[in-house]
Amino acid sequence: MMFNAMRKIMKKVAILFAAISMLMLAASCQKESPLAEGKVKVNIEVSDFGPGTKAIKTGWEVGDKINIWFGNAYWTVLPQLVLTRTASGWESSEVDEAVLSASGTFKAIYEASNNLFECALSSEYAYYEGTYLNYSAGKYHDSGYIYPIPVACCANGVSYTYDSETKELSSSISDWKALTKQQVVVTGLSGDPGDYAMTFFNNASGIDHFFYDADENAFISEGGVCNGLVNAYNWSQGVTNADGTAFNFGSYAFSDASVITSDVSWTFGLYLYDMKNETMYEATFTVKPKDLISKFIIAYKIPFSKFEEYTDSVDAGETMQKLRDDLVEFAPRVPDNNYGEVKSYQYNSNTAGHDKKVRVLLPPDYDANKKYPVLFVLHGIFGDENSMLDASMGVRKMIANAISDGKTKDMIVIFPQMYTSPKGEQPSGFAFDQETMRYYDMFERDLLDDLLPWAKEVFSIEEGPENTAITGFSMGGREALYIGTQHTDVFGFVGAACPAPGIVPTQDQFMVHEGTIKNEADFHLKDGNPLPYILLISGGTNDGTVGNYPEQYHNILKTNNVDHVWHSITGTGHDGSSVQPHLYNFIRHIFNVE
Repeated sequence: MMFNAMRKIMKKVAILFAAISMLMLAASCQKESPLAEGKVKVNIEVSDFGPGTKAIKTGWEVGDKINIWFGNAYWTVLPQLVLTRTASGWESSEVDEAVLSASGTFKAIYEASNNLFECALSSEYAYYEGTYLNYSAGKYHDSGYIYPIPVACCANGVSYTYDSETKELSSSISDWKALTKQQVVVTGLSGDPGDYAMTFFNNASGIDHFFYDADENAFISEGGVCNGLVNAYNWSQGVTNADGTAFNFGSYAFSDASVITSDVSWTFGLYLYDMKNETMYEATFTVKPKDLISKFIIAYKIPFSKFEEYTDSVDAGETMQKLRDDLVEFAPRVPDNNYGEVKSYQYNSNTAGHDKKVRVLLPPDYDANKKYPVLFVLHGIFGDENSMLDASMGVRKMIANAISDGKTKDMIVIFPQMYTSPKGEQPSGFAFDQETMRYYDMFERDLLDDLLPWAKEVFSIEEGPENTAITGFSMGGREALYIGTQHTDVFGFVGAACPAPGIVPTQDQFMVHEGTIKNEADFHLKDGNPLPYILLISGGTNDGTVGNYPEQYHNILKTNNVDHVWHSITGTGHDGSSVQPHLYNFIRHIFNVE
């Protein structure tokens, strides 16, 4: 009996040992068996947020997620690895072995709201109509997005290693940076918050005028595609705020809290769009981060009274087309009325290293309390500040009659001495050589750095490209054409009568020109600058001095897709017979935009 009992016990023990052995064998096999195809072990240690990040929280909560993108895949695809916080620690999703290398970096985004990337791709994008105003065509487009960006923290350039044999990804995330949401609160708006949309961007020079081109799916900055933060994705629709209507924008990453206490200043440009009444408003303001309400939302509170209605009633393309429509080959006979009063001055040219002479034509009854647009008129080679005031050029009478006919407005006209050299006011021996040409080309810096600032201090000048024009004859035409096309942010109206060769490399009857611009393909508006309201090139068919170089400039600009007007004058030469028709057309189409 005892034997049977012992045999039963021994049988149970044997079964138990067999079961344990089987379990141990299974565990051993499981440990040694390879991972499923494409499966990767993830061993990423996640630190808490440091004090420098002004973190959203001090500890992790169940449900928190960390989205990870490897290499340069940031935001271009769905997260390639997601870490999710559970009660027992971090659990990882599967990661595709194909995106890994032996070592590299990844970007990690912590989701404070647990829906960061979903917000960026899902129906939580709120569509709205009429956001983008095409100023050139006066049309509204239905495109655009408004989206909420949850507050988050990120870690950039986190290093990892990957062992392809053990299929183990190893890393640690510790360098967290706070991402802060920008919020602009506008007080004093009427209507519902949802009636308004806004964009803002960091721009030290203030507002950057633009319109949205739906065909190109890009914002156009009066001739050039905008860079920076102005793009099709940073408009935000107004939402109710305790203090007014709030607009929430994308995030900046601060590596530590020092930016909040620094003395750095930010200048922002704002566009506020009333979608219900189809009206755009603009404002600029400068702030210091240390003065902002700043934890995770940087807030700017602005009364609506600070905004002005944005008007861009005249587009550069429209003014150019109007000139084409109105263009006359020859100037009609006009009365010999001399406009204004001519005075002589000197200004200090740091570029030349000495004082330079200049003559200024002031409007009749000039009033220092009134603002006037300004026109620069440049002389030919070996000329001076008096040359273009000669009656044969017709500057004063063309201005007087254009104003009398209601085609332009009172203006200040400046006649400079272009030659800009430390050696004196005229080239020695009046030589056609490279040195002489370079000293004429130095007038660009003299004009922008010395003469124009001096003129603004001495005279009552209305600023802005819509109030600034430049034209010239021969060498003055060459300089006006070059300076004007390279600085359309300064000169909204650009003219050139019989422009001399030398902007691009060439050889004429006098010399070999090395070229201010070395390749014809590079002769275009400076990248990012707006199209001028007027760009007019005139040339006489009997010009024996510059020949067909004016038409060559026309052809180069045409090839380079620079909108302009070409004015060929039959039978005229290198003198006032070509200058007067040029001035007649040019002056009647300047300063007529608001």
